[in-house]
Amino acid sequence: MAEGDNAVTRGEVLNALAVDEEFLIALEREAIIHVESTGLYTSATVERIRICWTLHHDLGVNLAGLEVALNLLERIHSERRQFHRVLAWLRENFESKQ
Repeated sequence: MAEGDNAVTRGEVLNALAVDEEFLIALEREAIIHVESTGLYTSATVERIRICWTLHHDLGVNLAGLEVALNLLERIHSERRQFHRVLAWLRENFESKQ
């Protein structure tokens, strides 16, 4: 767990996100989310749960679809970070040439 990352209990996750405990258990069983060895959930895991619940509850996405959607979202975020690094490098090199 990252330093400064606030970990929360299962009960806190259930209350904060208003998700069904059975849904949370299913996410864990399918390894869509991972619980820390302490039994706590990191803020990143809580965000994954929130996204999964929204997709499942509001849009009817099943567990297999949730895993695909999360992988695609992670890929998009990774590509965006890479794009911003390249853009910063281009700006830095372009500005230094002028």
